[in-house]
Amino acid sequence: MKIAILGAGAVGRATAAVLCSRSHEAILWSPSGRSTVAFAAGEALAATGALSGTFHPTVAATCETAIAAAHVVLLALPCEAHRKIMDMIAPLIRPDQIVIISSHCSLGSIYLAQRLSARHVAAPIVALGTTVAYSRADGPAGVHIWFVRDRIECATLPATASAAGLALCETLFGKRFAGLKDVIAATLSNVNGQAHLAMVLANFTRMERAERWHPFEYATEAVSRFAVALDRERLATAAAFAAHVQTFAEFLHFTYHVPQGPVADMFKAMHALGDDDMAGPATLESRWITQDIPFIIAPLIQLAGVAGTNARVHEAGVEVLSALYGRDLRAGNDILPTFGLQGLSVGDVRALAQSA
Repeated sequence: MKIAILGAGAVGRATAAVLCSRSHEAILWSPSGRSTVAFAAGEALAATGALSGTFHPTVAATCETAIAAAHVVLLALPCEAHRKIMDMIAPLIRPDQIVIISSHCSLGSIYLAQRLSARHVAAPIVALGTTVAYSRADGPAGVHIWFVRDRIECATLPATASAAGLALCETLFGKRFAGLKDVIAATLSNVNGQAHLAMVLANFTRMERAERWHPFEYATEAVSRFAVALDRERLATAAAFAAHVQTFAEFLHFTYHVPQGPVADMFKAMHALGDDDMAGPATLESRWITQDIPFIIAPLIQLAGVAGTNARVHEAGVEVLSALYGRDLRAGNDILPTFGLQGLSVGDVRALAQSA
């Protein structure tokens, strides 16, 4: 199949490598054009780590040409770029195409579905709870893949297309997917924001002083307790929406291939794997905060408000970080305000997640 990958950073490159390794055709497009220069000049995509090899994705000069040639359109961009790119692609998506959001944040699938509906286009949208691989961009034409995840939770909008969405994901990436009831569940499946919130609050001055620190080494017993407290709130909110999502411990197990147990022990096992080139943020302008707080944590807090569940630990973490930054970190979300979740019921929100 031909897959247009919108974004050619770490996520886009890792996704392209996995797809090419499975004999699919990856078409890369970069909004700025900078991250596809080497590929456009003929360099191969060099993958190292859990998936090693050289691959040859094609490069599209424009978003229009990328989408026109594709069976599937996959967003592999930072959350803060989602609305802009969704606005760009909404006039271009055909009814015979399927869109995949990797990974889903801030109910973006509902926003895109509403934009498509205005054109009377009902292309299914698959929301992945996390990315297919954990990776980093490596130079102008490389990607290092630490892990290809064993289990990825996903949901499809409309919910009636769930079987087709799950089948497509397995065709593209293999049998590593667990289907969820709706895209609310996919939103609440994403645990990266909770992990990063716990780590950065406990290691904030390391970031501020640009120190080098390994995130798993400094995920201490106390940090692990913090992460588990956040997870309890996430799971309670998910339960209020009848969303059966994986626990934080399950996510660590299926991503990092360590035995499931107490979270502190799992972090120790993850650090013992010896990936010394992993490093926590060395700047305050890190996506662990500037992306995760507005696009992962803030939506959870709003959904907890709809459900009437407790999100006090999340709220306290955001308040402390906002005080440290001197600005409201939730304000960067440009998708949530379009829904007006305040005043909606659980049933109202679930109805949106079923058919938008």
